[in-house]
Amino acid sequence: MYSTFPKSIPKPIRADILIEKIGAYSSFHGLDGQIIDSVAALNNAKKGSIVFCRLTKEDQILSAVNKTKASIIIISQLVNCPLSKGIIVSEDPLEYFIKVLNLFFDLSSKNPVANNTSKISKNCILGKNTYIGQGTIIQENCVIGNNCVIGNNCIISNDVVIGDDVNIQNNTCIGGVGLGYHTTKNNKNLLFPHLGSVIIGNKVVIGSNCAIVRGQLRDTKIGSRTRLGNIVNIGHNVSIGDNCSISSSTCIAGGVSIFNNCNIAAGVTINAKITIGNNSQIGLGSVVVKDVLDNNSVFGNPAKPLPTMRKF
Repeated sequence: MYSTFPKSIPKPIRADILIEKIGAYSSFHGLDGQIIDSVAALNNAKKGSIVFCRLTKEDQILSAVNKTKASIIIISQLVNCPLSKGIIVSEDPLEYFIKVLNLFFDLSSKNPVANNTSKISKNCILGKNTYIGQGTIIQENCVIGNNCVIGNNCIISNDVVIGDDVNIQNNTCIGGVGLGYHTTKNNKNLLFPHLGSVIIGNKVVIGSNCAIVRGQLRDTKIGSRTRLGNIVNIGHNVSIGDNCSISSSTCIAGGVSIFNNCNIAAGVTINAKITIGNNSQIGLGSVVVKDVLDNNSVFGNPAKPLPTMRKF
């Protein structure tokens, strides 16, 4: 079956020049004369590819190095590798590899701030070097910071405030209205006006097809350096702290408070008005119906403490 990997880099580079540009390595071996012309994973590399290995045991690293066809492998410790392979030793091979990718490829949006198919209200404020994708709508009184990238076909509703260095991917809606209905004694459904907004901190990443609902009588907030996967739903009045990671297909009902440094796995559902304490972990597919205290790990339906759960 056809594959796009190994992926060629725009301009081949000598391995020794690469490490001069990146730096921050512990040691290296066998880089002389090696030319890097592509990037790949361990199992789909070719001669000329650079890859990384996340394994930590010496025998596992050596096995991976022997099996891969790559010319340059980034590993966590020096092992007795074949002379034909170039080795870069780094405390964090994935971090080093990401730096390599950012050097080789410009992955930022190339769309201009105002293009033929985006619609930006005149009274919005856009920061420097901020790019808006095709078909995206920015409504009244929005403030968007510097160096942001907003993907294609997004809707940023009235009064939304977005910090610096934020990346919002395609087809995401920020600031829509949620299900804040009140049923009267006459069985009429009255929509509670959503007068709040959405406030997003700095260096936030929001995946594709997400929905983040504006607040009612207070703002929905997402803290700095927090990351949301694809198809995440954030209800009205939700508050999410700094440095949180929320994986794909997670649904967070209205009024939830999530504090700092929390990890929420894919497919999690959190009931309305729940509090998730600092440094907490929610396991895959869990349904959270009770508050989670600081430094706790929970898993299951209903979610219960699981102290042995590994960080994901």
